Amino acid sequence: MGKSRYGEGLGKEIIKAINNGELIEPISTQMIKQFCKSKGWDVPDNYTNVYLANSSSEHHSKNFKKCFYNVGENQYVLRDEYRE
Repeated sequence: MGKSRYGEGLGKEIIKAINNGELIEPISTQMIKQFCKSKGWDVPDNYTNVYLANSSSEHHSKNFKKCFYNVGENQYVLRDEYRE
């Protein structure tokens, strides 16, 4: 398996940033875009625009780990089982 383009993987990096206080909840798509830019990662908009929705809804992509709760329009918090 190859190395991720985004640290340990974008999802893991976002979870880690929340757990270490680098990202403050609730997070939004815009916050993820700013976070990626601060790391020098050129993540396509079509990915960042759907990441949180796909990572929170059982009705969205089955390929995304469900690690967030939607708490408002474009506002997400980390599920308890992913907190450190």
